[in-house]
Amino acid sequence: MSGSFTNYSDESIWSTGDENDVQKGLEYLKDSSNFRSFAEGLTGLITKYGYDGQPEDSVSKTNYIMSKLQSIGVSITRSTVKDWFNNKRRPSAASGSRTAIFQICFSLSVSFEDVKKFFSHVYFDRSFNCHTIEEAVYYYCFKKNFTYSHARQLINTIGNFPVYNNKPSDIFTKEIRASLDSCSSDDELLSFFKENKSVFARYNITALGCINTLCNYIKGKDKDKDIIKAFKNGQPADTKNCGFVIQEYLHSLKNGRSVCITGKDITSVDFMLEQIINTNTGISKNAGLPDIVRRNFPSKKTFSDILNQTARASYDSIRKCIIFLKFYEFWITQKLNPVTDEYRLFDIYADETNAILVSSGYEELFSGNPYDWLFLWASTHNDPLNTLRETINEVISF
Repeated sequence: MSGSFTNYSDESIWSTGDENDVQKGLEYLKDSSNFRSFAEGLTGLITKYGYDGQPEDSVSKTNYIMSKLQSIGVSITRSTVKDWFNNKRRPSAASGSRTAIFQICFSLSVSFEDVKKFFSHVYFDRSFNCHTIEEAVYYYCFKKNFTYSHARQLINTIGNFPVYNNKPSDIFTKEIRASLDSCSSDDELLSFFKENKSVFARYNITALGCINTLCNYIKGKDKDKDIIKAFKNGQPADTKNCGFVIQEYLHSLKNGRSVCITGKDITSVDFMLEQIINTNTGISKNAGLPDIVRRNFPSKKTFSDILNQTARASYDSIRKCIIFLKFYEFWITQKLNPVTDEYRLFDIYADETNAILVSSGYEELFSGNPYDWLFLWASTHNDPLNTLRETINEVISF
């Protein structure tokens, strides 16, 4: 699969064959050749856009990118680029490399569609956050085939505009994109920013709203405490309006399988996460996972930081949180209320998840991303929730 922009619809990519075979899933994750490295993806990009040297020559490839960046007046340290090609490091949004990736794409005159593909399939992050002035301008300029210099001139001009708080703060990113798409000239673009600059102060509104909605379905509620008590005492209890983690707990209790929750705050985010993935520990260094998988593996801390609002959330972590919560919400619903047309469940799950991601300004599920692959693969099994849990437990038990 490496080297191509592959969608999850190619079943051979993520299906390991045997039903509920967690070990096969782990073997797939541990094989780094199943996931394209950043070096391979970047090599493919520069080759498509003019590089004609040897694909294995990291010095030649580094020189090519350095010369291209120099042509647009931008500099990235040579050692950084060379390390990318030698797989010594992988750029991430957390390291502040988003701007550098855009600059490389500008220097190569990459098409709008290939910029989006490179971000989602190689860099593993959203392509354009059009709720920021800089990336909204980049969006406009890539669509118009304008240069980096042209983009910076527009950004500098917009930076001098006053901010009029004359617009609601909850404008959706898709509305901004529609407005940018309708701009046929720089004058129209500048007029749009002059009138709407205030809406660029906040972003991820839709995504965080989706996360909050999913959490409200999943988390335990204060009133659930009385229902749990009544259920344990053998009294009639209407459980269908409880949070999903409580419904799952009561379902397990009814079937003679449950963990002790005495003394725990069932309304907390940490309790919710503990119930979903059954672990508080991280990945052991002995797990044998490639770096690309380790960096893209479900992490309770990542979800906790976002949901408890204890850290500024990156685009990538927000996307991961949406995928994680939607996975649980969808499959626990099927577990509690099974449907008969189970052959279509995977397609429905993928379609619903993609709809949320796209509406939030993020890329669809992609099997070449090991994080996405894990949730897609688990969803092909008879019991997706336990398949995911067993896989996570296997990894952290090393």
